[in-house]
Amino acid sequence: MNDLYQRLSDLSEREKELKCLYKIDQCLNGTDLYEILKNILLVIPGGWQFPEWCSVEICCFDIHLKSPRFESSANYLTSDIKSEDKTLGYIRIYYPSASGHIKPEFLPEETLLLNAITRHIALFLSLPVQEKDRKEQSENHWEWRLRMAGELCRYLPFQAFHIISVYVAGSTKNATAGPASDIDLIIVHRAEDTRPIEEYMKGWSHSLAVWNEARTGIP
Repeated sequence: MNDLYQRLSDLSEREKELKCLYKIDQCLNGTDLYEILKNILLVIPGGWQFPEWCSVEICCFDIHLKSPRFESSANYLTSDIKSEDKTLGYIRIYYPSASGHIKPEFLPEETLLLNAITRHIALFLSLPVQEKDRKEQSENHWEWRLRMAGELCRYLPFQAFHIISVYVAGSTKNATAGPASDIDLIIVHRAEDTRPIEEYMKGWSHSLAVWNEARTGIP
């Protein structure tokens, strides 16, 4: 009977932890970091064995929050919020050193839960940076290709090759070029023999491919 009670108790604790993580993920759907962390502060105790004794402290960047009726003690769990080896803050959960005749202790699973929460927050904080980096890289790839298309046209012998006009097309035109994108050009001409144009473009294509590989590492 005692074994059954213990198993049911363990299952109840795991259910609380899963619900806590689910609510944390819901909090992370927001955009205002202060509001997100404030909501997480209120959600965390529900995942612990003794929520009524939990005091929670969250520090992230310049935001420092403490739960209502916060009480510090020497009995606490802590986990850093880290992104790419940079410590952005921490979450610390306190139990009273003693409550009456009981000294509440943290479960091993609660350490895992706290680490999971800080990982989720770190992932949320890293995503905008990654998206910004991807956007900046995309803009750089596009700008470089547009500039190279301009340089190609600058030295292109229009009269000798009977070229009327050149148009930029594809991802360079649409400003969506990535590190492996081609530079698509539409050449309008009156040449009967297109081999000089083709050889000229092959030379430029080879040179730009070598240059692009040096810039991005992509052949």
